[in-house]
Amino acid sequence: MGINNKIYELRKKAGMSQEELGFKLNVTRQTVSKWETGQSLPEIDKVNTLCDLFEISTDDLLRDQPIECKKTNEHDDSEKIENKRKNISFLTLTVFTFFLTILLIPIMNELNISKNIEAVIVGLGILFSAYFLVSYLKNRKK
Repeated sequence: MGINNKIYELRKKAGMSQEELGFKLNVTRQTVSKWETGQSLPEIDKVNTLCDLFEISTDDLLRDQPIECKKTNEHDDSEKIENKRKNISFLTLTVFTFFLTILLIPIMNELNISKNIEAVIVGLGILFSAYFLVSYLKNRKK
């Protein structure tokens, strides 16, 4: 794919007209048209401005290879951030549930709660802690 086709594709993906792109680059619509039809090439300062505008490297624009969009990378980054947030949430819930269970044991002894109820509450606390820990470990692998 030549530079002319790349400029055309990038402009279309950005939803710009030739006139809008020309305005941003301080050139005429006809100049943009000549670039896109391969009748002329942009000057080096315009190449740099094009790359900044479309958030691509000069290599991506000038090489005869398809363009890899950064938007995919941005999506991947936001997905990683979301996974980290989930991991932190699960880890926090695990620690909170575990310590809450530990703290409830002396309180239940003071209130003279039967050992059966105490065992059920402690068991549920341990189950929830285990569930949150397993969820954390699963999300961590993603």
